[in-house]
Amino acid sequence: MSASASLTAPKNSGPEVRQFQFGRGAHDSTQYNFFAGDKVFSVRVMTSRDIDHYSAWLYDGGVREVVLSDAPMERKGSDHLDLEAERFSIRSDDEKGGMRATDRDSEPVFDISFRTPITFDWATPAGGAVIHQPLIRAEIAYRGETLSGIGYCKRAWFDHETDYLAWRFIEGELGGGRSMLWTADGNFGGDYHKYDYFKIVHPDGHLLQSADTDSRHRDNAAYATIDGEPCEATIEGLGTWSALLRGEETRLKLRQRFCLLTLRHGERVEEGYAINETGTGAIR
Repeated sequence: MSASASLTAPKNSGPEVRQFQFGRGAHDSTQYNFFAGDKVFSVRVMTSRDIDHYSAWLYDGGVREVVLSDAPMERKGSDHLDLEAERFSIRSDDEKGGMRATDRDSEPVFDISFRTPITFDWATPAGGAVIHQPLIRAEIAYRGETLSGIGYCKRAWFDHETDYLAWRFIEGELGGGRSMLWTADGNFGGDYHKYDYFKIVHPDGHLLQSADTDSRHRDNAAYATIDGEPCEATIEGLGTWSALLRGEETRLKLRQRFCLLTLRHGERVEEGYAINETGTGAIR
């Protein structure tokens, strides 16, 4: 790991932080993105006092929304993340998992199985925890083929209501899985707790990261300094999916873009694909 100081310095997940069954704290969310060449398969699940949300979309030459619902998902068992709805299911323990989405005629759109080789976790501004699982190895059944994919999971729960919040997030694979980047710039809660990071991980688990004060985002780029070298991640949008999450008091605009990704770190240049997520509003 880089020697750069960070309040989000990761540790190996132990028994206190893992892929619990859904519904931890006042707000719980998870997302998975799987890259298979120039295709992406994206899943988002969220619950709080005021809202429930699950969605799945993909990009294959264009954006296709597979499912979007504000209905609660059925929780199966209690040991690990395991949720089921009429057209979508997702399960994950700390080593493996899978998800399946169907169309309105109950025909499979995609069916994904995966193994999770790397897990990092740290605290969140609103209390609780966040799990990051990069470089997931996946097999994706799609349109009669089995695709090899590189995936990423973020699972976060807050002990308290998050109130107002806004964030920018870029996560992507480089060189077909030679490394993975994830970086965020956000504000959380009524006191606007600032939250920043910029991290690069390799398949052996070696992690490079910036100090908290050494990263920042713009609309189509993120910048950082790691071990004295400048880093620049630039994105070029290929397709956009978005949704407005509404509850009695919740108003959250969620947008996800599938993008080309270029990372410049010192004199090195790597290319790949990324998801760029932005969120703005209030969650209760």
